[in-house]
Amino acid sequence: MRHKKTALEKPPRREGFSWRYRKIKQQQKPTLWHCHEEYELALHRHFVGTAAVSHHETPVGHNHLMLIGPNLPHAVTSKDVEGQQCETHVVWFRESWIKQLMASCEELRNLTPLLERSKLCIEFSERTAEDVFQLLDDCPNTSPIDQLATFLQVLSVLAQDSQSKTLLPTALGQTNIDDAERAKIEKICDYLARNMAKPITLADLGKVFHASDSSIQRLFADHFGESFSSYLKKLRLGHACSELQMTTKPIGLIAESVGYRNLSNFNRQFKQYKHLTPREYRGQFKRGAS
Repeated sequence: MRHKKTALEKPPRREGFSWRYRKIKQQQKPTLWHCHEEYELALHRHFVGTAAVSHHETPVGHNHLMLIGPNLPHAVTSKDVEGQQCETHVVWFRESWIKQLMASCEELRNLTPLLERSKLCIEFSERTAEDVFQLLDDCPNTSPIDQLATFLQVLSVLAQDSQSKTLLPTALGQTNIDDAERAKIEKICDYLARNMAKPITLADLGKVFHASDSSIQRLFADHFGESFSSYLKKLRLGHACSELQMTTKPIGLIAESVGYRNLSNFNRQFKQYKHLTPREYRGQFKRGAS
């Protein structure tokens, strides 16, 4: 897998949650080099492909589980297997948040070695991957408090895996992004996430952040490898995916909450993005729960 330019990614938000979880089903997973400030736990099922972390590659099959430390560039790609959908369960959590929990709860301090080893990317045993799947699969159907308890149980299972191994020899694989630019793009992305329900243009961002249209476009090209409009569309549709999966809100209400005033336009763009209509996308998770 060729190491292309790394894009800075913003994991999807979950309103009312301190950590983030998403279940993704797709026919084929494209290669996208990215990194982010959060830890990422990625579980792949019904999968044939390759994972790359920094310059290390490892094969990915059914029940492959990795914990990737903050700012490690990585990408996962799959082969198209006829009649089989790739299933990915992804958990993201911030370093500052988990460290606050560990400082307050002595029981969690045993997680320190796990988090330190994740800077080299940890690959877990298939048994642990199956145990994590059993914990996460029904997680979205439980209360926020029960979901937090599940998250902590997942970390406990990971910490007890004596067969886990690190993939990188050193932590040199972490990407370096200019602190000032990182801070600026973080503020812009936070603004977009808070205001995605409203119409937002480049000119609007320029006024808020006292920057020219061209400088904002350059930030998105440098950090995400795409235009501002493309990023905003993916942000809105990604949030819609979470709402379709985890709530029973009407599709029209979800479309409006992510900035689409025209339902037909939302349906068309969603199908281009996920190759399913919003109703079909929601339906596949209902079938999975039954």
